[in-house]
Amino acid sequence: MQFFQNLSIQSRLLLLVIAPVFALSCSFLLFDFQDQLKSDEEKLGQHALTTAKFLSAVVHNQSELHGRPYIERLLKASQLEREPYLSLMIADADNRPLAQLGASFIVSESLPQQDTQVIQQSTHDVTMVKIFTTEAKHALLGFVFVAIDKAAMIEDHRQAFIRNIGYITLALMLCSVLVYWVSRSISQPIREMTAALKRFVVGNQHLSQVKNSLPEIHSLQTTINEISREMQHVEADMRHRIQDAQAQLRYQARHDALTGLVNRQELERRLQQALEDVKQHKANHVFCYMDLDQFRVINDTCGHPAGDEMLRQISMILSQRIRAEDTFARLGGDEFGLLLSYCQVEKAIEIAAQLRQMVEAFRFMHEGRLFQTGISIGIVEITADLKDVGQVTRHADAACYVAKDNGRNQIHLFHPEDDVLLKRHVEMEWVLRINEAIEHNDFVLYCQGIFPMQQKELPPFYEILIRKRDENGGIIPPAE
Repeated sequence: MQFFQNLSIQSRLLLLVIAPVFALSCSFLLFDFQDQLKSDEEKLGQHALTTAKFLSAVVHNQSELHGRPYIERLLKASQLEREPYLSLMIADADNRPLAQLGASFIVSESLPQQDTQVIQQSTHDVTMVKIFTTEAKHALLGFVFVAIDKAAMIEDHRQAFIRNIGYITLALMLCSVLVYWVSRSISQPIREMTAALKRFVVGNQHLSQVKNSLPEIHSLQTTINEISREMQHVEADMRHRIQDAQAQLRYQARHDALTGLVNRQELERRLQQALEDVKQHKANHVFCYMDLDQFRVINDTCGHPAGDEMLRQISMILSQRIRAEDTFARLGGDEFGLLLSYCQVEKAIEIAAQLRQMVEAFRFMHEGRLFQTGISIGIVEITADLKDVGQVTRHADAACYVAKDNGRNQIHLFHPEDDVLLKRHVEMEWVLRINEAIEHNDFVLYCQGIFPMQQKELPPFYEILIRKRDENGGIIPPAE
């Protein structure tokens, strides 16, 4: 069964059509061969008996039996020459042959006593009939022998059987060609459609028309082509959707969801490109760090939705002043970054001043309440001395801190030697050291007494405080 399941349509048709027909034809020929042989034997045997009785009946005396012309007329009258398998022999009473027609055969000397007898031999069936005189004494004159050549008859029938097998084989070969042509007209379009479907799966969207006159194959091909067209539409739609989704993901990965501006990751990537451009080509780039002033007041009084709306409006206003080659980004919360490409520091300060004035002139209305805000801007020139993007953003953040510390809504250009920046740097260093001390449990609990100098009757007071140990285990003075 597994062997049959693995066969193709052509092999199955050839096996199911040719093999049974050949087997049935051979069986039919074999049965017909046996039946025909038996029928011919019976007919020849009957004819031999009739002929032998006829010849024995027409001989009346001894003179007729030995008369050569008479015997020849008898042989001619028997018409045995028309029967290729019959042989005739007339013998006298002593079983000596007197005349013979056809092939020679030998009859045993010991003959049966019956007047009519069929003698079975290996190659012949001999029908014997005795010849008696018509006189009163009714004496035995001789014998008439009619032999059937069984070997020749069987051989001729066998040759005819072989010829018929050959004819059937030739007919089946022609039938095989016809079956092959019919099966190929079915299987070839299926193979072509299968190959077309495989090409469709690997990306070739075209399914060619297969020339075929069979309505079933044409219907199948039409259905497959309709499915293919639908699949092409679905695939095209899915491709567009995937492309749109990928574009949206790429956009979301690089832009802020609230304002639509470039996000921090994309800004840092462009800052890295600008830093490399400065080191390789000595280009001029400036980075501005901007922080809205008193933005928390709006969030606390009106809620975060109002604060988000204000950020969107300010972003739209500032974006109108940004040049096409610049990068305006939201860093998070109310903090923004601006990368001014191929820009001198003086021009950057001018642009920052315009942005500050635009924010200062902006009025935000929410539920009948009017809000005004400002923006503090720290500017740093990107030079080859800067190590990485982190150092650029730290310097810009420090400059922005100085701008806020100077009264807010100010612009400050970063200079490494500024006292304010140095103080800011020391404070930030202490923030890190304090966090490390908390992490490593480096603070020590102290109790300090407070005693009155004049009114000594008053009870003493105590101040509870902590002090920090340094790397050597000593106590760092509180003034630091």
